[in-house]
Amino acid sequence: MMTALRWTRRSWGLLVLLFGVTVALAADGRADQYLPTRSIDWVALLPPPPKAGSPEQRADLAAVIAAQRAARDDAVRRRLAIEDAEGECFRYADVLGPAFVADKLPTTSRFLEHALREGSVPSGIVKDHWQRPRPYVGNPEVERLADVSAGLTAAMRDYASYPSGHATRGTICAVLLGMLVPESRDRLFARAAQYRESRLIVGAHHPTDVEAGKVLGTAVVALMTGSNAFERDRAAAMQELRIALGLPAKPISGKEINPKTPLARD
Repeated sequence: MMTALRWTRRSWGLLVLLFGVTVALAADGRADQYLPTRSIDWVALLPPPPKAGSPEQRADLAAVIAAQRAARDDAVRRRLAIEDAEGECFRYADVLGPAFVADKLPTTSRFLEHALREGSVPSGIVKDHWQRPRPYVGNPEVERLADVSAGLTAAMRDYASYPSGHATRGTICAVLLGMLVPESRDRLFARAAQYRESRLIVGAHHPTDVEAGKVLGTAVVALMTGSNAFERDRAAAMQELRIALGLPAKPISGKEINPKTPLARD
């Protein structure tokens, strides 16, 4: 427990340092780019994953097994975890409601897709550096319930556990949508935590993988804010989305939305 706590403190400490250079980096990019072009050492941003055979690694694996066992008795949660493997930002429709549909929100969709496209690059760089085995590799107690990374070779797919790309993207989605609809930020962040937990339930990631994805996703959005392209597209997406959701143009401070469709599981 203390090891996990130290890992988390270190990762978030590095993120704080990154925030300090965000403004300087944001202006360094193409006209249509969200992330800065200046080189960032993404590997150095995150703590190393637990070493093979270490107590930390054994605890990480035990947490995956425990999450899977708990989900075996909860068919709704198990199904949601499997469905989360296919989703991106529009998985958050269970927070924002039935009007949050990709083909009805072209401007919002382009904004989110652009952010995810650029924001997914750092996790691939870190994955390639560490090549950490997935929880199911060599562990028959771990059941693989969903595809982990479509389109990759078996070797690349099975040794790309750290950090979690799904957790990175899911965090990016929650943070961005929280910017557009701050009235639902608490529920969006709760759904993001649930989305990350889904990666344990399907056997795709360890807890430290998803924690690293959370840190990385937050850092990516922090670096995007301030770029002219990002701010322009965010403003347009906010206008479109808030109209679609029947919300006032400007967020109402302190107001929480009561969505028509509640979380599948709180």
